[in-house]
Amino acid sequence: MSEKLTSLLAACAVTVVVFAATSPAIAKDRAIIVTATGESIPVRLVSYRDLNLVKAQGESMLVKRVRYAVKNVCTESVPGGLYFQQETVACRADAWNGARPQIVRAVARAREIALQGWSSIAPVAMTISVR
Repeated sequence: MSEKLTSLLAACAVTVVVFAATSPAIAKDRAIIVTATGESIPVRLVSYRDLNLVKAQGESMLVKRVRYAVKNVCTESVPGGLYFQQETVACRADAWNGARPQIVRAVARAREIALQGWSSIAPVAMTISVR
């Protein structure tokens, strides 16, 4: 089995474990998983269990945490640092393309719960990957 396939399977296993370990009653405990391609797939978990996503400050802090994780994953994924700046920019763009809709979903779910006491949006572990 190749290193890439092994790393992908490990990332999937982490996602399953995160999803299985959480219950719908604890919606704020979901993690964002940021991954990028490379020899191995780096995975970063971004917790937002301590954030109130109904408030702008909570959403802003979540975006800052995701920004840091995306930067960290892409720095690790693209060897050579500044020599491969174009690849780093592309990596970050891909990671953000996957992260944005999931952040929007998490915020929408939190707001729905705040208004109604429940949400029609299913709680899931968020996975962000770079192609």
